[in-house]
Amino acid sequence: MRDRSANHSRLHAPVLILLIAAAPALAQAEKTPKAEAEHRWAEAMRFIDLQQTADALAAMDHIIELKALHPRLELPRRFWVVHAATAEVEGQHDVAVASAQRYVNQPQANSSDHYVFAIGLVSDAYVEAARQAAGDREIYALRKRDEPVDGLEPPVRRNPYSVAPRRTGQALAAGVYGAVVVGYIVDEHGRVENPVVLQDPGYGLATEVVRSIKRHKYRPATLHGEPVATFRFLTMNFPPMP
Repeated sequence: MRDRSANHSRLHAPVLILLIAAAPALAQAEKTPKAEAEHRWAEAMRFIDLQQTADALAAMDHIIELKALHPRLELPRRFWVVHAATAEVEGQHDVAVASAQRYVNQPQANSSDHYVFAIGLVSDAYVEAARQAAGDREIYALRKRDEPVDGLEPPVRRNPYSVAPRRTGQALAAGVYGAVVVGYIVDEHGRVENPVVLQDPGYGLATEVVRSIKRHKYRPATLHGEPVATFRFLTMNFPPMP
């Protein structure tokens, strides 16, 4: 009887060893996408506190992969702006801009403390792309945070009372509200060029704002009396319906 019991124990020993070795993997397999995302987010925050931004970015990239597999997975509200800032520190500028764009398109993003940083990244990318496309042509930026240019007078609307954009039927039905931000060039003749949507709550609101901007007519900006092209950024707020 004792021999049979000993043999029985010897037969099960390898199985027990395999189960013990597999336990961490089994626990990982049982973790829900939400729990995994929360774990990686906590990891990322810890790495940021330690100034280990490469490891923090890797943890957040894992969350993005989870989000791709599980579209309904909800991310922390500031996830995309933290990802953008971390990617920028790591020299991944294009990734940073893409994440900043996702952040500013979130509902009510412009009411957060991180909005200025995020929209700054997005608008900088727009300005840089427009300048590269312009070649030798000089285009001056008119954002508040840009260095003032001596002798530069901004463009002036000739038709300030033209029809304002309206909330679309889709937006009304969905109760959508928020801000649309559009960047565009006013050329040397006062015409609107290349409007680009930088922030869009969706439901056709940005399309309406762009349509309205294309109707704008300007007296062009001047530099020491000579007409020049300038960048402008227009923010149109659609407040919550009463």
